[in-house]
Amino acid sequence: MSPSIFPSLLQRFFTDRLLGQLGASPHTVAAYRDTFRLFLRFATTTLRRAPSALRIEEFDVTFLSTFLEHLESTRENTTRTRNNRLSALHAFFRYVAISEPALGLQCQRILAMPAKRDDRGPVEFLTEDECAALVAAPNLSAWIGRRDRALLLVAIQTGLRTVRSRDSDTKTSRSGPARTCDAWAKAASGAARHYGQTSWPYSTSGYQNNVGNRVIRSSRAYAEDVSAPTHSSGSSRDMSPPHSAPAPRWPPST
Repeated sequence: MSPSIFPSLLQRFFTDRLLGQLGASPHTVAAYRDTFRLFLRFATTTLRRAPSALRIEEFDVTFLSTFLEHLESTRENTTRTRNNRLSALHAFFRYVAISEPALGLQCQRILAMPAKRDDRGPVEFLTEDECAALVAAPNLSAWIGRRDRALLLVAIQTGLRTVRSRDSDTKTSRSGPARTCDAWAKAASGAARHYGQTSWPYSTSGYQNNVGNRVIRSSRAYAEDVSAPTHSSGSSRDMSPPHSAPAPRWPPST
């Protein structure tokens, strides 16, 4: 089979399959891109050939297993990240199995590669008093303190991950139907104060760092760390209330 088939399949996987047929979100496309960026770097180093000269027949179960081991041992990726990379490879070889039936057996063996077991500890949620202490900590006389308080209020109410709370308004969506979330009056007023507005709607795309760029995960992690109340358990805790719990009597009036 021609060596040029792999670059062609890889390009069509992104342009035709992910974007054209599936309408994948930018976050999914970026995650898959990062996977193949690492994979191509590993393949060119291991096989000593340029990416354009790589042959898809060489990417068997043994080679992919070596790549996954490289992620864990050399790059020190977690099991969860390793499994995410494997999911991207599975998606690509499912497309290859449809596009190139002659490679069906190779794809079948790769798709049979299992995800690695990931043992995750229990997640403890903050109490109402801890939530109140968390949002009371930022210095509201400074711009960055008002930003941190707005970020924390929205995060505690909605449980959104940083990239969602940063890029969304009152509606948050992936590539499917929008999800809406009514705002607590205190969360709305805190965000409105940050943006110099008096009411909804506001756009959280305005969450910026001190050099004018959009905040990243480390920005919210820093806000949580410097504001976090101390607790004796030492366990990892989630800022949002559990989804199965009744609506909390929070935020407090003070």
